[in-house]
Amino acid sequence: MNIPADLIVGDTLLYTSHDLIDLGIEIKEADDVAHVEVYAGNNTSYASRNGIGVNVYPFRPDGLMYVRRNRGGFNQEEVEKWFNGVKGLAYGWGDIISELEPNSVGLYTTDLTQYKGVDCSHFAAALQEVAQTEHFDPMYPKNKISPRDFKLSLATYNICLNH
Repeated sequence: MNIPADLIVGDTLLYTSHDLIDLGIEIKEADDVAHVEVYAGNNTSYASRNGIGVNVYPFRPDGLMYVRRNRGGFNQEEVEKWFNGVKGLAYGWGDIISELEPNSVGLYTTDLTQYKGVDCSHFAAALQEVAQTEHFDPMYPKNKISPRDFKLSLATYNICLNH
């Protein structure tokens, strides 16, 4: 696979990292991924990046571990409409804390504008739901989804292992 030339809109990009927050996520999840983005086309991705927030960012190959492709379609038109309402939302440090607390409140909605911030997994789960990819049950709390869950999703298949 030639990355990023062979990527298609909607591919899930799973990353490893060497920063302390991501290392903590990898240890907690007992997995090799700590960050998730969704390919937006034209060498860009939709993401909520650590400490920065929600935006369309240049594609980054550094730390890319897996590319997962949707088994169904990806409704980019709906994603673009939805994304215009959440672009600029801050990064959600509280989401990471809620992932660690088993009794924290579950956040089920794709309307992220009601939150002060959103982490990468919560953002990507909401985006994939808007895209109608059916990664996760809509009744499962989006703030409980981790990057590892995207790796295990049956709604996608692995197209690249980048080691």
